[in-house]
Amino acid sequence: MMATDLTPLLTKAELATLLKVSQRSIQRRIAEGMPYERIGRSIRFDLSTVSAWFARGGNSNGKEDARHVRDTAPAQRRKRRP
Repeated sequence: MMATDLTPLLTKAELATLLKVSQRSIQRRIAEGMPYERIGRSIRFDLSTVSAWFARGGNSNGKEDARHVRDTAPAQRRKRRP
């Protein structure tokens, strides 16, 4: 039997509280390439992955390198009515 990873994923607010920064700071880090996971429309963070990203010095290359780790439920776009 294979072991599953049951590490809880953190919300932006939870990560901001844990790191003692604002949610806006978290948003800026995402733009700099901080890894995250998308679950539907929600963004979640794996603390060990984020910690490793900070340990590597983060990424200051800007938005072109921003990407998420895994998209578990692609967002479906609705067609707008005219």
